[in-house]
Amino acid sequence: MLDALGFSAQLVFPTFAPTQFAVAGDLDLLYGGTDAMNRAMAAFCGADSRLLAVGSVPWADPARTVESARRALREGCAAIQVPTDLPRGVVAPSHPDHDTLWALLEDANVPVVSHIGGGGRPVRPASTTTAVR
Repeated sequence: MLDALGFSAQLVFPTFAPTQFAVAGDLDLLYGGTDAMNRAMAAFCGADSRLLAVGSVPWADPARTVESARRALREGCAAIQVPTDLPRGVVAPSHPDHDTLWALLEDANVPVVSHIGGGGRPVRPASTTTAVR
């Protein structure tokens, strides 16, 4: 289809897969499942350089989120999707605890994408709260 439509490349999203690991309180399952999904996305897209894998990272633990993003980039993900639905008690994406993630993606020149309301969950107000420094 890329040839037929004249596209040089296409982002390939994990769609609902990231929500499959969001079991309340199980961070090992959340990050392990996320990393496995990102490896699968990169492998699936690796056969054709026009398919650009979109990795995903959860917000649950800022340090683990950065490591998950690093692994996704090493595997070959071309973009990182961040969720719009924050688990309760997790700091907003604009919180300074996430500065390392934003710096990593900026330094790597990797786009950040999101799917508003992805996974069928509404956007919580904390997702849009701006941190004060």
